[in-house]
Amino acid sequence: REIVLPAACVHHEHAAFNFEIWEFMTRRSSLSYELRYHLYSEMRMSRCWISGFLGVNHAHVMWCTRKILRRLSKDNASEKAFEISRVTHSNGLSVFEVALEQVCGYENMITPLIDAFKVMTPLCVDQLMYYCLEYMAKRDSSKLKKDGTNIASWFNNMCQFTSLLVQSSYAKLDLSGILNYLYARLLSNEVLYVILFRELFSVMAGISVQESLSDRECMAFQAFPALRDYVFRQAKGSDFAALESEKKSRTKLFESLKENELVIQ
Repeated sequence: REIVLPAACVHHEHAAFNFEIWEFMTRRSSLSYELRYHLYSEMRMSRCWISGFLGVNHAHVMWCTRKILRRLSKDNASEKAFEISRVTHSNGLSVFEVALEQVCGYENMITPLIDAFKVMTPLCVDQLMYYCLEYMAKRDSSKLKKDGTNIASWFNNMCQFTSLLVQSSYAKLDLSGILNYLYARLLSNEVLYVILFRELFSVMAGISVQESLSDRECMAFQAFPALRDYVFRQAKGSDFAALESEKKSRTKLFESLKENELVIQ
């Protein structure tokens, strides 16, 4: 809290240090997601984050991040991924503050950022998930547009970005945080989080709503399950590699739901 995490902020571009911190937090100390998120929150709200050497480093990292993101596009996402990852090794929370501002403002930044964040360390992915949840919970803007009917674009973008982050990094991500957060919000009658629920289960479990079906797809409902799945995946353009990845993500989602006692068997 007072030494290790602040030290990581000034330990420039060293992924091994991040891996050691993650190993200590998850395996040696077995910190729950609540404690980890509390540490990240304290770190962000600390006075040394605003002033002193850490404050200078925080401002420098935000400047570097904005410089990289100005040139980020779908075509060069893999190239820029390593530049972004080097910055996140030292001060991920500062990077994510800038990144989520871009996500809320520009929908076309979602896919390039997801591609760029694929090479992050588990600690950085965990910090990004914490920041996504806190951002949605504490942002002052309304989740509805001024007409009171349609969903605000920033909230829609955040739900889409968060679900795609889970899909792309589920192997190194603890899903307990987002699942319990989503459960608590829905339990509090915050019905707009159904959008996050829909996006998350759509990408992780492969469940999607078909607004219209062709004659061929309607006939496929009469076939056995394997043929039915094949027809619908062919219509969506999915291949068997995507199917295998989907099975793994579905299994991870189900196991996480059971671990957190959020599923009825």
